[in-house]
Amino acid sequence: MLSPYAVVIAYLFLSLVHPRSTQAGPGHGDKSETEKRLHTAQELTDIRASGSQPFRLSASIKLFDERGQAQQGTYQLAWEDRTRWKDELKLPDFSQFRLANGDKLFIGRNPRSSLSMEVFRLIRLLAFPILVDPFTDEKVSKRKETDTRDGHEICIEVRFRNKVQRIVYLDAVALVPTRIDSNKNGTVSLFQGYSPFGSHQFPSTLVEQKLGKPFIEIQVQELVAASFGQDSFTPPPDAHSIRWCPDPVPVKMLSDNGTNIPQSLHDSLKRHVVIYGVMGADGKWHNVVVVKSGGREADSFWTNVLLREQFSPAMCGSEAVVQEVVREFYLP
Repeated sequence: MLSPYAVVIAYLFLSLVHPRSTQAGPGHGDKSETEKRLHTAQELTDIRASGSQPFRLSASIKLFDERGQAQQGTYQLAWEDRTRWKDELKLPDFSQFRLANGDKLFIGRNPRSSLSMEVFRLIRLLAFPILVDPFTDEKVSKRKETDTRDGHEICIEVRFRNKVQRIVYLDAVALVPTRIDSNKNGTVSLFQGYSPFGSHQFPSTLVEQKLGKPFIEIQVQELVAASFGQDSFTPPPDAHSIRWCPDPVPVKMLSDNGTNIPQSLHDSLKRHVVIYGVMGADGKWHNVVVVKSGGREADSFWTNVLLREQFSPAMCGSEAVVQEVVREFYLP
C-alpha cells in the first residue's frame, strides 16, 4: 500500500499567501539563529507584506514545454494592500486576470478552462518569499555554509515530518534567497539581480529549472511605487467571484488511508498526470479535470485517488471557502 502523498509532486493553492509557521513569527524569542535568518530573508523580499508601499510590477515571461520550446507572455501586478490588488497574465493561447477587493476575489480566464501546472508554478515563483519562511509544523536546520564565486552562502533544510521538503540558499551577507531546491518535484528556483525597493529587496530575474533545463523565466521590467484611485479595483460586471481572504485557515486533510497500487498498473502509473480541481466549501472535490494526460488507465486511477480524499475546507473566519488546486501525480 502506497500513500498517494508519496507520489504527489505538486500541491498548489490559488492564494498568494500561505499559513506561516508559528515558530517564525515575531515575539518568538526562542527561535534558532537559522530560523531568524530565514524569517529575515522572507521579510526582506516580501514586497506584498502588510504595511508595504503600493506598487506596480511588470514582467516578461517565458514558459518552456518538455521539448524546450518557449511560449512568451507578460505579467502585470498592481498592489495597494493585501486585500486590494489585481494581476493579469497574457500568453498566446491563454489569459487570466484576478482582482481582490475586500473579501472577494474576481477571476476571469480566456479560454474559460481549468489552470495548467505551468500557470500555477508561475504564480508560485512570483510569490517566492512564501517558500522561504517555514510553513506551520515545518522545522529547519542549517546544513552547511560554503564559499561560492559570488560570495558566502548559507544552506538551510526545511523539513516536514522529518522529510526534507526544500533546501533554501541564502546570501550570507545580504540575507536574501538565491536559490530554492524542491525535494518534492525536483525543481530548482533561482533569484538573481536583487535591487532595493523601499525597505525590501527584489530580484530582477526569477528562473525555475528542472534537470538543468529552464521551465519558467521571469524578467522584471518595472517595479515602482504607485498610487491608485477609487475605481482602480472595480471588477468587470461579468467577472466570476469567490469568497476570499489573504490569510485563510488552510485545508485540513481528514484521511490518508493509503492507496493499493495494482501490479498491472505500475508501468502506466509512471507517466505524469496533472489534475485540476476545486476543494469545495462543502468538503468535496468539484470541477475535477485532467489537464495533462498519462493515458486512460493512469488518468482514471489518479482521479479516483483524488476523489476519495476527505478534507475540511479552508476557512476565512467562520466561513468555509473554496481553493483551486493543481496536482501532479506519478509513480516513482
